[in-house]
Amino acid sequence: MEQVLLKHVKHYLTYGDQQDFNAILKYFQPLIRKYAKKLYYLEFEDSTQELSMAIYEALQKMTYLTTEFACISYFQKAVYHRFCKLYAHSAQEQKKLENQVPYEELITASFDSSISDRLFILELKEELHSMCEIKRTILILLLSGYTDKDIGRKLNCSRQYINRIKKSLLPEK
Repeated sequence: MEQVLLKHVKHYLTYGDQQDFNAILKYFQPLIRKYAKKLYYLEFEDSTQELSMAIYEALQKMTYLTTEFACISYFQKAVYHRFCKLYAHSAQEQKKLENQVPYEELITASFDSSISDRLFILELKEELHSMCEIKRTILILLLSGYTDKDIGRKLNCSRQYINRIKKSLLPEK
């Protein structure tokens, strides 16, 4: 049996060749996708990136190379442990979000009671219900006056991620 993965790992650790790392990532793509789908609070692209980073970090920490099966097991455990860490973090964030004031109360408290305002509020509520949870939270915090940096800290996301969501939600000026 040919030990292709072991060859790529040894070659990457020796020479740092990007093609070897890409081959290792390609080998573990099904495993990465499996766990990325289960991280519902992150977008699929972000969760695959996080799990790919787990493989990179495991590759840097790898000290022994005995068999291909040992390498596979090592990488599988690295991805699994990163998944568990991200999933536990999402549970904590979910608890924080549950303790926040519902967005309906924020919206109704800040507007007058004229008919056009009520129509706007209804349209806004419908739009918010159609969004995923993370986008809804980001939009509410943006409308509440938080900066990208504050939202990133509060939701434990990067500022660039908040900006990307902000650009997709808010129209250009």
